[in-house]
Amino acid sequence: AVMALRDAIKRQLKLPPSYLMEYKAHDASLKDNSSYRNTWLRG
Repeated sequence: AVMALRDAIKRQLKLPPSYLMEYKAHDASLKDNSSYRNTWLRG
């Protein structure tokens, strides 16, 4: 399910197939105290 969602987002945003998208489970984000606020764009 995660890969299908990733592919749909890439298509919608017209990102190249080689664009790297990473996924972290919500529980893992809570555990290491990360969020969208401490991410950055890689391109």
